Amino acid sequence: MDFYIDFARRSAYALNMPCSGTIYLPTKTSRWTAICGPFVHKKSQENFERKNKRLLVIKNTNRFVVERWL
Repeated sequence: MDFYIDFARRSAYALNMPCSGTIYLPTKTSRWTAICGPFVHKKSQENFERKNKRLLVIKNTNRFVVERWL
């Protein structure tokens, strides 16, 4: 996630778009479980988790430049 935010900031700088630094938002954790095998192998499961939230504010920019940036 930090690599993506760094890439977005550098590309905004290359397009002369003023942007804020990375703002860390409150983390909301989402967890889910996936069964690895069919019905007999119920105990074989994998757990996944997502815990990222970042904000990057772009200020005073033309709509066409933002479309090109995205």
